[in-house]
Amino acid sequence: MSQQGDQPEQQKPRNILAVFRLDGPVTEVPAEDFLEMFNAPGTSLRDLVTRLGRAANDPEVKAVVLVPDSDWIGLAQAEELRAALALVRKQGKDVFVHADSLMLRQYVLACGASRISVVPTGVVLVPGLHAVPFMFEGFWTKSASNPTS
Repeated sequence: MSQQGDQPEQQKPRNILAVFRLDGPVTEVPAEDFLEMFNAPGTSLRDLVTRLGRAANDPEVKAVVLVPDSDWIGLAQAEELRAALALVRKQGKDVFVHADSLMLRQYVLACGASRISVVPTGVVLVPGLHAVPFMFEGFWTKSASNPTS
């Protein structure tokens, strides 16, 4: 109770930061249906998408942090998770991705975030981009002389 008698104290809204750590394989089958004998079953894609949807719709969740510690994610899974991140962002919430390094599939997933951070000693490896030379001859001169073109 407050000091002013019978008036209840106002509760401040909670600011929750939802953290999703991908530290094992992302499976297509929920853990209870997965019968793997030697390794942990990982996280199911359906569970991740459902939890991201709950975070998007929860007014107490202010932002989402995704930590892709594992490279056991397929490109189709990365695209589906990226679509789920887009729903979080559509609700006006920031999505942050932080990694020790980013390989192609993790980078595809991270591109759905508001901000991406990689540790200073980390590696960002996106094969194929270095093999294509970009030729912008005349681009800067045209842009500088005529800003409307």
